[in-house]
Amino acid sequence: MIFRQAAKSTPEPLDGLFYLQTSECDANLLPARALSGTMPVWWILCAMNSSTPTCSFITLGCKVNQYDTQAMREELLEEGYEAVPRGRSADVYVVNTCTVTGAADAKSARAIRRLLREHPDSRVIVVGCGVDANAPYLAEFAGRVLTADNARKLHLADVINARPAAACETWSRGITAFGGHTRAFVKVQDGCDNACAYCIVPSVRGRSRVRPPGEVIDEIHRLADAGYLELVLTGIHLGRHPDLPGIIREASAIGCLPRLRLSSIEALEVTDDLLDAIASSRNVCPHLHLPLQSGSEAVLRRMNRPYTAEQFFAAVERVRSRLPKPAISTDIIVGFPGETDDDFAATVEMCRRIGFGRIHVFRYSDRPGTAAATMPEKCGTHIAIPRVERMRQLAAELASDYHEQFVGHDVEVLVEHRRSGKTSRRSGVTPRYVRVVIDGPDAIMGRIVSVHVTEASAGHVDGMVRDAEIA
Repeated sequence: MIFRQAAKSTPEPLDGLFYLQTSECDANLLPARALSGTMPVWWILCAMNSSTPTCSFITLGCKVNQYDTQAMREELLEEGYEAVPRGRSADVYVVNTCTVTGAADAKSARAIRRLLREHPDSRVIVVGCGVDANAPYLAEFAGRVLTADNARKLHLADVINARPAAACETWSRGITAFGGHTRAFVKVQDGCDNACAYCIVPSVRGRSRVRPPGEVIDEIHRLADAGYLELVLTGIHLGRHPDLPGIIREASAIGCLPRLRLSSIEALEVTDDLLDAIASSRNVCPHLHLPLQSGSEAVLRRMNRPYTAEQFFAAVERVRSRLPKPAISTDIIVGFPGETDDDFAATVEMCRRIGFGRIHVFRYSDRPGTAAATMPEKCGTHIAIPRVERMRQLAAELASDYHEQFVGHDVEVLVEHRRSGKTSRRSGVTPRYVRVVIDGPDAIMGRIVSVHVTEASAGHVDGMVRDAEIA
């Protein structure tokens, strides 16, 4: 048995790891897939000891990242790994990073730091947007982790096993499940051609590219047949998929799929054809997440957003005229460079005027390489933090108002598989993405049940499961 350091031709992130030349081993002790080249020593030792190598994943950021994690998980399962949940030690930990904000970078760094501290004998692999962005925190872990960018992570087994890089592929082979989730995500698009001044995503995800509709429909069928009752169509720039209305129409015909949901989409990309497809569908949820970012015309221009505030408002009104009481949620960035008191007031007014059901509030942070990072007139923390708190107060007020309309009515709730850690109660979401907290037995997990809403608050509504649903 021969141990050697990685050869000079080995990809740079693998430097310092020791590998076993499998041709020098007893072939009877190794799985067939290990016989064609070089494998990490710990993997080979697992095989020789008749133990299965294990892997675990930590995912930060968006729904696309969560989909990518599932694709990586299934690739490693095919390679002979066992996926283990958090709390159990694993041979390989994969951290799928997010770099959309400074806070996301900090969370990614903390996750890597904790794994290295708590699992010093495991391999830690850092993948995704933080790697593409060459996030500053990566220097702290040089020589201690493997890295793979968004393109290379589609070939994670090659990275781990020091195999030559496969030809770049735009899409993974698809997924068959969605580990640890009640709902499953279906990635239909990746990348972005926009040039929003604050956003690093185009530089780390690349140009917009769309997945063939046939592949999307096949995956929807697989996941529906696997028992998922809600699927979410997702992408970095979802509205750029030209066949999105057709995908919706085909998915609507799948009898065993009660719910189909769209993730975030630009307001001006909700076309008449898309609204027709949603309105005529039996299973598309009447909920659209339309990112506003700011209600100030001046700030929207500096952000290089593709609409005015009034165009956004008109798009929302058009949605409301076509769909039955749709839920509208949004994103707001507070403290963008040059944002004045009047700009912030315009955002507050627009949010009130629209009456969002949910607002995700983000404090602006510079992203290296973006146009906004070099803009003058940065908002100091003494200005930005109070505005963030004010916007969050408004978000809570609007959410409470929105939730009140459901009190005294029955709603359909997809009950999630895990209980709340604080109260041990169950929760789930309605088609309009209202969080509903309930009491109920394990038998209702993963089911859609009828719930009578009894009370509303900013974060959720409370309800009682109808007796017939518990029986």
